[in-house]
Amino acid sequence: MANDHSAEKSPSAEAPIHPNALRKINREEERASIEAFDARCAEIRTGGQHLFARIRPSSKYFGQGEEGGLFSAVITSDAQYQVQGGPGGCYRLADVDLFAKFRPDEEPVQFTFEQAGSKAADNQ
Repeated sequence: MANDHSAEKSPSAEAPIHPNALRKINREEERASIEAFDARCAEIRTGGQHLFARIRPSSKYFGQGEEGGLFSAVITSDAQYQVQGGPGGCYRLADVDLFAKFRPDEEPVQFTFEQAGSKAADNQ
């Protein structure tokens, strides 16, 4: 019995291909959005609890800035570099320990810790 499958056309060969439309970017709107985000970050840094971070010794970024020094930080929704601030500008949560200062006259309280013997994801 002969195989007639070679004469059949695939459904994708018959359907025309239409590329997606190019995304139009309104630069003024994007700039305004970034400025609003920066203003919110500045407000969070100056009012309410104050968030700090310290680069972990296991991080590939260890050595940036003052060793063991705390820097002001903000947590963002960025998929990879969620911690904004410090000498490098942005870090992964795996790269830093986080601290919060609830009153100006108190020392910051550490609330994330690196497990003993663990390393940041890129240093393994």
